Amino acid sequence: MSLEVLVTLGGTILAGAGVGIAYLQLRRTPGTIRQIVGPEPEDKSPRERREVKHNLPPRQEFVGRRSEINRALRGFESRYPIVSIEGLGGIGKTALAREVAWLCATGNTESSNTSAARFEAIVWAEDVTGNLDINRLLDLAAEVLGFPYILQLPIEQKRRAVYRCAQRAPTLFVVDNLETVADRGIWDFLVNLPEPPSRAVVTTREKQLRDSWSVSVGPLSADEGLALMAKEGERLGVTSLLGSAQSSRSALYDAAGGNPLAIRFAAGQVKLGVPVEEVVQDLIEAQDDGLFTAVFDRDWRELLKGDEPCRRVLMTMSLLPAAASRDALRAGARVHGRLLRTAIGRLIDLSLVDVSGNEHADDPKFQLHSLTRAFARRELSTVPDVEGDIEERLIDYYLVFATRYSNTYADVANLNRMEAEQATVLSFAARSWELAQHSGSTRNWRRVLRFADAMSPYLWGRGRWNDQLEVSQRAIEAAQHLADSAAIARHYAQMGRVYLWLGNFEKAIDYLAASESALPVDTRNEDLAFPKRLRAQIASAEGRYEEAEDLLTDILDVSPITVDDNGRAATLLELGQVAEGRNRPQVAWQRYEEALRLDQQLETIEGEAVTLSHLGEVALATEDYAAARQFFERGLTLAKRVQRIGAIGRCELGLAKIEIAQGNYDVACTLGRQAEQTYDRLGLDQKIRDAKAIVRAALKAS
Repeated sequence: MSLEVLVTLGGTILAGAGVGIAYLQLRRTPGTIRQIVGPEPEDKSPRERREVKHNLPPRQEFVGRRSEINRALRGFESRYPIVSIEGLGGIGKTALAREVAWLCATGNTESSNTSAARFEAIVWAEDVTGNLDINRLLDLAAEVLGFPYILQLPIEQKRRAVYRCAQRAPTLFVVDNLETVADRGIWDFLVNLPEPPSRAVVTTREKQLRDSWSVSVGPLSADEGLALMAKEGERLGVTSLLGSAQSSRSALYDAAGGNPLAIRFAAGQVKLGVPVEEVVQDLIEAQDDGLFTAVFDRDWRELLKGDEPCRRVLMTMSLLPAAASRDALRAGARVHGRLLRTAIGRLIDLSLVDVSGNEHADDPKFQLHSLTRAFARRELSTVPDVEGDIEERLIDYYLVFATRYSNTYADVANLNRMEAEQATVLSFAARSWELAQHSGSTRNWRRVLRFADAMSPYLWGRGRWNDQLEVSQRAIEAAQHLADSAAIARHYAQMGRVYLWLGNFEKAIDYLAASESALPVDTRNEDLAFPKRLRAQIASAEGRYEEAEDLLTDILDVSPITVDDNGRAATLLELGQVAEGRNRPQVAWQRYEEALRLDQQLETIEGEAVTLSHLGEVALATEDYAAARQFFERGLTLAKRVQRIGAIGRCELGLAKIEIAQGNYDVACTLGRQAEQTYDRLGLDQKIRDAKAIVRAALKAS
């Protein structure tokens, strides 16, 4: 909520708990406290299990390659920062990299002293659409490592910050399909990873890359190839493949050149009725560099001939930058019900489509192999009308998705949905803007604006400042085309708010002026609230509390009963902070209590977590430790559920102060260190210093 902006601007408003409120007695009976904060957490001190942080794709069944796996793991012990997995297309480089990464994630490396077991985080990046660059890789690292403040930094500062994180927390970076990456900065970043803790794995068709430990991936051995055929035959229920003579299976292995993807494609063709002998002959006649072209051409021109649902699903997937849900495929391909299920099943049988996890799970995801994607895009480019139709449908689908699940404050499930799809939603938001620029149509500009309005709550709440600035800038352009002055003012104010958070007061003031000037003199109070709120936040950050209070009081009169950053609860929180700044703690308490009642009425876990953390600070300042502890513990439980990092840190720091006051110095030291690490994730120097001071005090007193 907007409360977080004011409380963390370099400690301007609250340098620490107890500012100006040391003499207020705000005692509460236990019954009243329980009524305010709700039921106590079941476990006040849960023991957290340390796990490797990662964004790995789902693990898949893996056959053979034991020597290649062992060589890759030995590469982590070498002097090279990069393990380069090299080989031809379809030979299994991605599968090997994924298996190595999962072995590191699970610690199952069959070697207790290997450095693979030491990784605390694994960052997976793949160049699906040819747009992977160093900025995207660094953002992925920041997200996986849990340091959202890094997202807001300029590129060079971002690079240095990720290096520092990778020095403290040994991290494995995996970049799939390196040969398609145009940004050389990625290679330079990987080569200079801090040693010895962090390492990188890349997959590439190139050979003997400099500064790398090479793992050459060749054909499967005969035994491995036959084992893969057996597994594919079992998976597909291909009795003709399982029951074929040893000589036929060996002939298929030889014709496929031991290439696992070619073997899988061949098994799929046998599943759909092509005799094994005919598949073998096709593979023999294909040239090495045309092996997959020959296989795909048979799939497309013979096996999928006349199967329009399969073709449309395949072409739809080729336009998606990541694994897609069944709903997305239904919307893009315009294929429904049994036809969609049949089409997906047939494409999986042909090994043209991979399924993440269980195909029959509630929400499986489907994706293409990079080679299949290239072939499908080739076919799609020959029918531009179909391509345009599918793309339009996908844009509309993800716009509806973003709008439906934009309320991440009240519904944790919405947050998880947005987290899973945010990259794809942002991709189609960008595409809608490109189409609007090209066509100039009112419909397209409206979509650009709706994407920005839908995504802003999620982007702001998760600290994705660069993405927020980008979508707001596009929204302003769209609103100008639509002559929507309220939207122009709203998004200028949103951009100013981001810059205020970043400490750039000059830009924040510039965007405030732009927001105010966009509105005509007869503007409704509801629309005036956006620039007025930004003006109040700037005033608060500069210590002009009386001005801020007057502005926020006006805003409160028109604030809707919503859980977003412009609702009544958020406004009450900001008024509470301003009251603290004015040395009026009793007023602050009343504002926070009213905000908490609204949070509970609206069932917003995130808002409740933040409000409780501030109530805890007020109670702590009066030395009402029992009340403060309940506020902080309940707030910490809720904040962890939604990963509201600022509230987590505030609760940890508050609990550390309580433990010091009550003489529990070891516990205080532990909580202080946790708070330091939490605030480190946000890059808040003043709060980090506060946490360190608590640790020093606890160590000195113990």
